[in-house]
Amino acid sequence: MAGVTPLDQTSFCNPGPPRDCWVFDPVVTETAQSYPSIQINAGDRVTIDAGGCVQTGGKGLTWKRYVDPIASNGLYHGSILIPGMDSLVQLRFMVGQTVVAGEFGYQDDGYSDNGYYAHDNGTSNQCRDLGDAWVHLTIN
Repeated sequence: MAGVTPLDQTSFCNPGPPRDCWVFDPVVTETAQSYPSIQINAGDRVTIDAGGCVQTGGKGLTWKRYVDPIASNGLYHGSILIPGMDSLVQLRFMVGQTVVAGEFGYQDDGYSDNGYYAHDNGTSNQCRDLGDAWVHLTIN
């Protein structure tokens, strides 16, 4: 299976309140991606949770955790754009926080080989017994 494209992603919200929104296999083949099925309105408070793993491509064991990857180069973090900030913020700083959120992103130095194919245990077994990346938002 080739790298995952945005059309392969699954995102949805229940009607709430609160609205629970999920993104399964978030886009990791580009720097940032909006999810039109997740509508966040002015004043909405969003609580963030995320987890799972991502194929980062390359040689050897290449899967990394989406939120807090073990990597020697400071890359491979899932991220989120928070309105009012100049750039994406790593999800590891946002999980468990309540904010007003924007779009999601992924930090890498090359995106063409990222995705959710050929699962392995990852660097230092960080993805052992973990599935694909996911994001859960609770919107109040």
